[in-house]
Amino acid sequence: MERISFFGAVLLLSRLIQGSDAAGPPQFVQEGHDVLLQVDEARVPQKFTLLLWRFNGTRNLVSFQTGKEGEVFESYSGRVEISEDKFSVRLKNVTAADSGVYSTQLIRHKTETLSEHDVRVEAVVSPVHLQVASVSDSCNVNVTCCTITHCSTFTCHNDTCRREGGQGSEVTPTGASLHVYPSNRSIFCNHSNHVSWKITETSCSQRIDPPSPQRFVIYIVVSLFLILLVVVAAVFCHHRRGQYDRQNVENNVENTVYAVCEAEKTEPPEQLDAPPTTYSFVGLGSRSSGRKTRDESLPESLYAKVGKTERC
Repeated sequence: MERISFFGAVLLLSRLIQGSDAAGPPQFVQEGHDVLLQVDEARVPQKFTLLLWRFNGTRNLVSFQTGKEGEVFESYSGRVEISEDKFSVRLKNVTAADSGVYSTQLIRHKTETLSEHDVRVEAVVSPVHLQVASVSDSCNVNVTCCTITHCSTFTCHNDTCRREGGQGSEVTPTGASLHVYPSNRSIFCNHSNHVSWKITETSCSQRIDPPSPQRFVIYIVVSLFLILLVVVAAVFCHHRRGQYDRQNVENNVENTVYAVCEAEKTEPPEQLDAPPTTYSFVGLGSRSSGRKTRDESLPESLYAKVGKTERC
């Protein structure tokens, strides 16, 4: 009985393998790009119940039915478009969360997997910085290659560079690799993954030797001397400037000219000669003797006009 069950399991497994394609090598995609998921149309029969694109065997992307256009599931609306190739789809603007296995499952009287794609999304690697500490006149050096989050030290001798332990490269925590190698009197550091790379180089003559204790003491003494010299020069200049300012003040006091204000002599205004007063005597006309009747006319009035003399 156990023997029959064993052979039955082997037969079922062989049928599954025969009816499906292995995922094959990983398909690396740069983050933010699109990935095309294809299926061999020759393996799709003319009539079937349902054809599904699925992600990691749990989430549905697109469904096809015989004689109908494909339909994108709501969770992937706007991110998946049906390709011109029948039953193929394009996943747009992928992120690290989209890494996984995408498969096509054909459903008729049984379920059959037609294709699988092992998609792995990777981000662009960061720039690298290379520091060299030379230990000899040739390109036998210790170098440190650093990314934004990781540093590794390599020892270069003749035509090879190796880390401690004999490894020629290192895999960073993000899955990228650091590879250091010499070429033409220069040292190169290559930071790369499957979708991008950054490389930097430096000459073997560009040394960064750590300062010795004696040099450190000399640097301190020279720095203190320069600071003291600057302070003395500043005090001297301030003193000289004070003397110059005081001398200018004294010279200005000696050369001061005061203006003497003289009171103006005011003369009394000239007295104008008063014009002579002219009087005009107006006399009454002579009357005839005797009484006058009312009919006699009254004497005429006489007026004298007195005018003012004009001043010079």
